[in-house]
Amino acid sequence: MKNILGTILLLVGLVFNSAHAQNDPPRSPFKIIVAVPAGSGPDKIVREYAEELSAIWKIQVLVDNRPGGNGIIAANAHLQDKEHSVVLLTIDNYISFPRLTKNTTMIDQLTPLSFDVLTELVLFSSPKYETFADLQSAIKQNPTFGSWSIGSPPQIAGLELVNSIGVKPIHAPYVQYGNWFIDVSTQTLSFSFATFGSTKELEKSGKIKYHAVLSNKRNSDYPNLPTLKELTGKDVVGNHTAWAGFFIDRSLPQSRINTIQQDLIKVYNNSNKVKTVRSFLSYNTVEDLNAEKVARFMRSEQTRVHQGIDNFKLEIK
Repeated sequence: MKNILGTILLLVGLVFNSAHAQNDPPRSPFKIIVAVPAGSGPDKIVREYAEELSAIWKIQVLVDNRPGGNGIIAANAHLQDKEHSVVLLTIDNYISFPRLTKNTTMIDQLTPLSFDVLTELVLFSSPKYETFADLQSAIKQNPTFGSWSIGSPPQIAGLELVNSIGVKPIHAPYVQYGNWFIDVSTQTLSFSFATFGSTKELEKSGKIKYHAVLSNKRNSDYPNLPTLKELTGKDVVGNHTAWAGFFIDRSLPQSRINTIQQDLIKVYNNSNKVKTVRSFLSYNTVEDLNAEKVARFMRSEQTRVHQGIDNFKLEIK
């Protein structure tokens, strides 16, 4: 009897210790290092995460913006202080740029944790082109379009669209979004793809016109806006998405990685503040997000983006 009781107590102790060991929150000070500028859509949501995580971990969580260098500046800042930080990177930082440069260091050293933002792209132009037929005619005359960087989802989508019309595309990457959108509104560029969050105020003011959403279904905020497939009758452009996510040095103890991932996902799924900002900026929501969905999405994104970059033989010169 004593042996049985001893065995039960031992098993209970092992279960308790295992559960305790798995809960390994970070220590103060802690930072979310952000590869995008302060005030951008992803940054606005990150600040809500910082507040929520501070309450969960009972420590101060700060936001440290380190834009530039295609995410390398922010990633290096995290790797140099991996015990006290995570890093927010975009699809371009984590997938496109490494493929363009044939440098996989970032992917090799960092593991994905959760999403910050995820959104489909919208096709837009100058209001001068009232219909999609007008826009197609304009593209035939001037097949120039812009995006935020080489290898980005808007560039790959733009190349696919122009190719489907049968002319040779001309791509112009922009550092400043303001200049990019002005060039669309003045017809210097025939069109572009971008996110709703970055263009919705321009659309409301009548400076640009939305033509289609790049998705399998219509956006709930714009129910009268057709999908591109509805306009063309076929899949002339893939369903390219834009996103930003949280990453961490994969060499950290797995218990620490798991705890931070679980809490980030908890905030994504449950925080009303995060949901409010996400909705205001017309970002998508992945229902019941979990670690498996994050890993599966990242694998599919690498395949999709790599195919686009390789198909069009894109490179940074």
